[in-house]
Amino acid sequence: MSVVEKNKEDDNKIRECWIQNVCGHDKHAKLKPKEIYDFIIVGAGTAGCVLARELIHCIPDINILVLEAGGPDADNNGLINLPCAIFKNFTLNDHDWGYVTQEQRMPSSVDPTKEILKNGSPFIRGKVWGGSSSLNAMIYMRGQAKEYNDWAAQGPEYKIWDWDHCLEAFKAVEKNSRNNPDETFKKFHGFNGLLHVQDSQNG
Repeated sequence: MSVVEKNKEDDNKIRECWIQNVCGHDKHAKLKPKEIYDFIIVGAGTAGCVLARELIHCIPDINILVLEAGGPDADNNGLINLPCAIFKNFTLNDHDWGYVTQEQRMPSSVDPTKEILKNGSPFIRGKVWGGSSSLNAMIYMRGQAKEYNDWAAQGPEYKIWDWDHCLEAFKAVEKNSRNNPDETFKKFHGFNGLLHVQDSQNG
């Protein structure tokens, strides 16, 4: 549980304010009866954290309460920050809600005229600061342009979900660290956002 107050300084100070407030509160602490909040955000996942930041930037002198069922990713000794530990993270009950997909009947690969029962599979949903995006093996990827354009084709109200609109949003939040990017790379990546992205490091 954390309270984030308006901070008119740069994003680094906002981030410090966030961390200090979160770390300074017991995650099971009870609310004080007379505390008043302008906004209450349930879930400090990908959307919740971004929403809190945007509200802080856009509305002066507000109090925001962010509620999160999980704790910081540091609780698992840094495994979340190790790409090679991705499968271990799948079994971290403290950081995952433990959802499993339903059993499904599907054609047999041996005999398509017969069906087999496929057992449910783990469906990873983060119960941790950053939400499900904290359990992604630190991999950053986007969908194909066709997927976004297919969404936009569903009707005029979905136009903003086409590839051109989404690409601009992706670029706005990305801070890519590639050295000497060529012009083609620059068309598809951003360099001034808050989301740090870098090429994989081998060896």
